Amino acid sequence: MFKRQLILSCLLVLGFSHVSGDVLAQNTDKINQQFETFLSETFQKDYNRENPPDVMDYYKGLDLLKGVTNDTLLNTFYLIFIQGFADNHQYDMVLQTGKKGLPFAKKLKYYPYVTIIYKLMSDAYIEKNDLDSLKRINRELINYYEEQPTHPFKLSAYNNAGIYFFTYFKEYDLAMSYFKKVYSFPKDKYDGYEILQGSMYDNIALIHMERKEYTKARDLFLENFEFYQKYFDEERWMRSGIQWAGAEIKMGNLEFAGAFLPNIEKKMDSLGAYYNKEQNEILLARTWEDYYLIKGNYEKSYGYATKAHSLIDSVANVNKDIKFSYFSRLKDIALERSRNFYLQEKQLRLEQQERSRLIYWLLLLILGSLGLLIFTLISRFRHSVRQARSARILEEEKANNEQLKNQLLASEIDAKKQDLIDFALNISYNQKWAKELLVQIEYIKKCTGRDKNKAFEHLETEIFNKVKAEKSIIAFNDRVHHLSNEFYQKLKTQFPHLTKSEIKLCSLIRLGIDNSEIAMMQNIVLTSVYQNRSRLRHQLGLSADDDLDGFIKSL
Repeated sequence: MFKRQLILSCLLVLGFSHVSGDVLAQNTDKINQQFETFLSETFQKDYNRENPPDVMDYYKGLDLLKGVTNDTLLNTFYLIFIQGFADNHQYDMVLQTGKKGLPFAKKLKYYPYVTIIYKLMSDAYIEKNDLDSLKRINRELINYYEEQPTHPFKLSAYNNAGIYFFTYFKEYDLAMSYFKKVYSFPKDKYDGYEILQGSMYDNIALIHMERKEYTKARDLFLENFEFYQKYFDEERWMRSGIQWAGAEIKMGNLEFAGAFLPNIEKKMDSLGAYYNKEQNEILLARTWEDYYLIKGNYEKSYGYATKAHSLIDSVANVNKDIKFSYFSRLKDIALERSRNFYLQEKQLRLEQQERSRLIYWLLLLILGSLGLLIFTLISRFRHSVRQARSARILEEEKANNEQLKNQLLASEIDAKKQDLIDFALNISYNQKWAKELLVQIEYIKKCTGRDKNKAFEHLETEIFNKVKAEKSIIAFNDRVHHLSNEFYQKLKTQFPHLTKSEIKLCSLIRLGIDNSEIAMMQNIVLTSVYQNRSRLRHQLGLSADDDLDGFIKSL
């Protein structure tokens, strides 16, 4: 009962105060007004508990919330129904509604909503025996709150997670670490912390019981017993009393437990029906079972064990009846919604038939216009593409021609430069020879008799040889040119940028003439031959590692 009051209080304070301040002042459209009215009526039904909202109301709300954009309204809607589904043991609906509502609660940082939704979803996973999902969402909850400021519902989340890891996964150390986070928080920081404190003491005591630390557990149960008596919470007061007696039984204090438990039992009977009475009755039966078992009265111990199982079966049967009623109601809802959908579709079909002819001709007109427009655009686009392509090809050809002309011009300039260099070297060589000739002439002038005749003969022979060598070189060049006409054509075809001197050098290399002979034939120094070969290698596109002679001979 306390949990429901807490949830409804959160809805009233956090939800509708926010709606009245923001939503009602700003969202005046018809959809939001209808949804707000529905939500107010549903909230009132849930709060009064006379005619609580059911699945039909939920589906009605789903139909109305289409188009609602206010997160606070949506969050409030999902929280109302997840609690209702949990009360009616409709666990699939709890999970479905929780998954839809949780993102809104986190986005709005409504910590009460976040903790409550995780708690209800955890209980649903327990009922469905899906422990993997139970562990997953509780780790997800802890990770979420690690990044949030301290808040009473953050502490409540730690407490809940500790209970699950203790009860269903036997991870006592992890559970105890969560309980201690709650325990270490200042008790006067927030109002209502005392109730959380009692739950936390109860959980720590249960871990001590599992570890057979009965004295520590007894002290905490006793503290809770006195605590709940102070706050007039009779349901929790009776449970903590039964737990206290259970710890005393484990410690061997049977006399105390035998005198104390009847008082609790008498108080329980005097209260009549109350929230969680069945759970207290089961706990009491289990405690009496342990009491008589230790005393050796096996008949009574067995009787209380039977009673405990009977109470458990009774609770299970009630849940089964609720679940059967729930599925019957779902079937009626499905039929009702199917009938409504059929009528709506029939009305839509009639309206569509009335408009079909107009829409058909309108579509034909639009499609024809679009087709004509697309055809025109495509034609213009193709024409512009062709023009652009032609212009681009012309520009590329013009650029290529200019580049080729520039390359040929550069090659001719380089060749002319080399010719000038060779010519200058030849002049220098001839001047040197002329000076040597002048020295010989001066020598002849000084000579007399036979020496003078011999000097003239030597000079005559040297001049003859010089003239003969020049004629031989010219004749050789003419023969090379005529004999290698096919080779020249191939060179010109493959390498049109070669100069005459470069072609001539290729011919000499093709004939196998070495570098020193080439230098003599061209009246140049040997270093000039090496430079000419290097330039020729570059013009032929060869690297320094390639064989120039072999490449030329292979042509």
